[in-house]
Amino acid sequence: MVSKLSPCAWLTFSVASLLALVSLASCSWAQGEQPDKSADFNDAKSLASWKITGDATLDAAKDRQGVGSALRLAPNASALWTLRPADGAGRVEMWVYDDGTVAINPKERRTGPRWGLLQSDGRVLVVGALYAPYLGGDKTYATADSDQKMWGEVQYTALPRQAGWHRWVFDFDPDKGLSFTQDGKPGRFNWNLSKIKGFNGIALFGDSAQGRSQTLWVDDVSVTLGGAMKNVPTAPPPAAPVEPATDPRPQNPINLLPAQRAQHPRLLFNAAQIPAMRAFAVADGKPYLDQLKAYLPSAIAPQDTKFASDDTEAQRQGFWRLPTVALDYVLTGNPQSLTRSHEFLDKLLATDHWQIGGEQDSGMGAANMLTGAALAYDWLYNDLEPDFRAKFRQKLLLQARRLYYRGHLNGGGGIAYWQNDPQNNHRWHRDAGLALAVLAVADDGPEDDWILAETNKELAYIARWLPADGSSHEGSGYITFGAPYLVLALQASDRCLGTSYLKQDFFKNVASFRMQTLAPGLKEVLNFADSDGVGFIHNYLFQTVSQYHEPDLQAALLDFANVQPKAFTYGWFSLLWFDATLKGGSIDNLPHSQFFEDVGLGIVRDGWKQNNVAALFKCAPYGGLTLNQFRNEKNFAYINVAHDDPDANMFVLYANGALLADDDRYANRKLTSSHNTILVNGKGQKGEGQQWTQPLKGPDADMTKLAFITAQSQQGDVFRIEGEAGGMYNGLQRFRRDMLWVKGRYVLLLDDIRSAKANDLTWLMQGVGVQIVDAPANRFRLQNGASSCDFQVASDATWNAKIGLSTSENRGKPLGYQQLQLTTNAAQTRVAALFDPWGHKNLTLQFQPNGATTKIFVKGDGWQDEWTWNTAPTDKDPASLSLNRDGKPIFK
Repeated sequence: MVSKLSPCAWLTFSVASLLALVSLASCSWAQGEQPDKSADFNDAKSLASWKITGDATLDAAKDRQGVGSALRLAPNASALWTLRPADGAGRVEMWVYDDGTVAINPKERRTGPRWGLLQSDGRVLVVGALYAPYLGGDKTYATADSDQKMWGEVQYTALPRQAGWHRWVFDFDPDKGLSFTQDGKPGRFNWNLSKIKGFNGIALFGDSAQGRSQTLWVDDVSVTLGGAMKNVPTAPPPAAPVEPATDPRPQNPINLLPAQRAQHPRLLFNAAQIPAMRAFAVADGKPYLDQLKAYLPSAIAPQDTKFASDDTEAQRQGFWRLPTVALDYVLTGNPQSLTRSHEFLDKLLATDHWQIGGEQDSGMGAANMLTGAALAYDWLYNDLEPDFRAKFRQKLLLQARRLYYRGHLNGGGGIAYWQNDPQNNHRWHRDAGLALAVLAVADDGPEDDWILAETNKELAYIARWLPADGSSHEGSGYITFGAPYLVLALQASDRCLGTSYLKQDFFKNVASFRMQTLAPGLKEVLNFADSDGVGFIHNYLFQTVSQYHEPDLQAALLDFANVQPKAFTYGWFSLLWFDATLKGGSIDNLPHSQFFEDVGLGIVRDGWKQNNVAALFKCAPYGGLTLNQFRNEKNFAYINVAHDDPDANMFVLYANGALLADDDRYANRKLTSSHNTILVNGKGQKGEGQQWTQPLKGPDADMTKLAFITAQSQQGDVFRIEGEAGGMYNGLQRFRRDMLWVKGRYVLLLDDIRSAKANDLTWLMQGVGVQIVDAPANRFRLQNGASSCDFQVASDATWNAKIGLSTSENRGKPLGYQQLQLTTNAAQTRVAALFDPWGHKNLTLQFQPNGATTKIFVKGDGWQDEWTWNTAPTDKDPASLSLNRDGKPIFK
């Protein structure tokens, strides 16, 4: 227990200062001063005034001085002590014990134990172990200025975390505001950036209990209550606008096509097309009009400006609701929809900044609002009052310029996590807002020639670096988060500027990429990278298949929509993009195998029904080939590969209605041990362990040399794909893997692993369930509910088998997958794994190595396949493989 503090303890008690005590006015807190309070937590009386939630108890084993007890707060517990009715100044001292526990992933967002001050409206200012990508919660403390719901308003204190008891003093001066110290050392804190105007209590919070949790102990709290606050936090004056008053003259001016000048609507359709659109909406398009009508009641202009600080709310208002109500007016003439649309535009015209915070008017929130506003301005142009229309045009132009200057040119500062990368989906959000706004206002007034030319350059830049195979290194579902925006921006450019971006191969193949990455039955995803479900707004694919007149792909999309209606959310997209003339197609006409070269992805199946079989194989550098070509040409500039996984040479298998050999999902910590590949000396691939993967540097900067496809082919019923990933591991010279699909019979994996010295190798195969069926024969089983697949492993080395728990997870929540972990110590080894997804039950595998050649025999009921496997002569050449069946050549 510590002694109480005097209200004027900071005075120096010289003779002169004693004279000052004649008048208490010499202490700035004297007016309205209240008695001191304290809590030593030595008995239950100490808790009488505290509001306790959860497991907060007295702990006699942890008293600071070894006599008495301390207050112990377990995870999710809290203790609040209201000291007075109103907020004011004062001083709080407390002792806090930090046991040094650190979160499993310090860069994953979460809140650890916190302690500090309570404001009368419930807001708190607390110090604690706070974790985020930009904080160091494992080593230092930060403050959180919070409503006890959201803990994201933080300041870095620069105070170190050290295990043991520490004295914390919170000093709320009535003139200067709040400051605090740890063991006498001041913490870095700017009161003027906070919302804490004073305090009326003390707040203690336990850990949020996510993953490895920490207990908090507090002891010897003492309080001196001062008088009323004389000042409040004063935010710094706004910075000068980043965007200049006027733009420079463009070096290469761009003009709208003559047919689009002085015409509205023009972005996605023109006035002459509206009668046909209305006829479609009540005929073939009626399901989409019904979908729009069902969402229409929510399409009401917001009363607040939450969209300015919440990107999801901005997407909801700008990308979902405003286009819904505006298109309803275009298609139905409903006057209420015109009124509601106008109310949206009124709100936006009256709102100075469409996004606040660190990315003011340049983040995804501002871009989504700009997208909806531009579409509504264009579609309703002829129904808007001329004066309002002119004002709103200027507002669109201003917001577009702010977006470009602050965002694309990075005038707003901050980490350029998307500005250096043409494929980043966050960039595509911004480009939709920029392009639609600029093309909507072009030629309607002055001052748009420079921003039009810049927008044209930006669209050419992102189109130049689209992968031709239609794939996305960020994942098959993640592409739907950005591609609808990409299509909107480039379609508007094609219409207004005469470009032909939507004729690029990317758009020809993107629907195939989406369909092929769906498992048979279309309910599940063949997962890779950051994958969390199928995603939504796949309606944009109607536009791409229409461009290339692909009735089979459109039929497949309709089958997908029937199985997963939420994947085609918001009717306004389909009303614009569905092509009713594409008839007679069938999903059964789509190819059963496809290779997506850019991301090193091979997918093969024997059909599209739920009881069919499918397999996926992937081997590629982070970011894929096109983005790495961009990086290498830019002297290894930064690219955003945050959603890529350390998963080279990974394998996924679906059979009998279930994912059997499975991958992780949207991982908060990206680990190779969460994938069906290998570990070397217990470690995974280079770059693993982060929440957001980063491009490799130094000798590994050219990532295309670390993981790549060496062979891919199909002959009859045999599909082959081979990858090399040795460069992704420290200590390996080669990790060559072949996936061989023999339709209706089996799937075979062949691994050639080499290093200069013996390493501890771990061969991984995971799923919902994994069993050891026959350990001596290396027979195992993948199980998911009623579905299963037996497999057998053979090798020239001796492997030890055990079933462990996979590290695979989804947004921090473990998937609970079981994992076969085969271990050996070797410098070189070859491995064959035979999978029986078609349920023959009697397949056998024989493995006969002889120098560089291995004979592999797969026997079934009445047949035998003989594979001859000659390992690759170099790290870039493919292995030589041939298959004879009953003496006849099948594959070579």
